[in-house]
Amino acid sequence: MPEVISSEKAKQGRSGVRIFLVLAAGVAFATLAFIWAMFWPSGTP
Repeated sequence: MPEVISSEKAKQGRSGVRIFLVLAAGVAFATLAFIWAMFWPSGTP
């Protein structure tokens, strides 16, 4: 039984890391888009 609980905990932790990575990537992309818009007022390269 303890093994099952530990495996479930490990799975939860892994999914949490994936969610964190997705959020971090989204924030980084939004920041890059904002900087891009600041340097290119037209919004296109």
